[in-house]
Amino acid sequence: KLAKQVGGLSHSVGYFLEDKIIPKLPGLLKEEYNFEKVYEMKRTNIEYEDGRYDEVNIFGEGERDGKEVIIIGECKVNLSKNDIYHLEKKIERIQRKFKKEIFKIIVAAHCSPNTEKLVKEKNIEFIHSYELDERKKYLDKK
Repeated sequence: KLAKQVGGLSHSVGYFLEDKIIPKLPGLLKEEYNFEKVYEMKRTNIEYEDGRYDEVNIFGEGERDGKEVIIIGECKVNLSKNDIYHLEKKIERIQRKFKKEIFKIIVAAHCSPNTEKLVKEKNIEFIHSYELDERKKYLDKK
């Protein structure tokens, strides 16, 4: 029972991170990542023709360098290397469905130095959740 309760608490904190970042991402993407336009950002499920689906913590669409881009992200309390590998597989499936460039981003409260290094090696943008307030000047702009 304890493991189930701790897991539920972890999901709640993860949802809190998502709720905090999602509405503010358009300003951040425009100011720091050169997006010209960012459309609706949300938490959603991506459904596939075979009936399976992927839960996506951060999903949006935008325009960058004149091209349409799908924005895919994860929010994690404690990011692990496995989370990164799972995100890669998810992005491969989403890429096949949408056939567009994918911008990848992760927001996490904590991760080990080795995990953060792996994020950078995989060309995934990374934000520590505590940085959100430091970037407030960008995040308040939509």
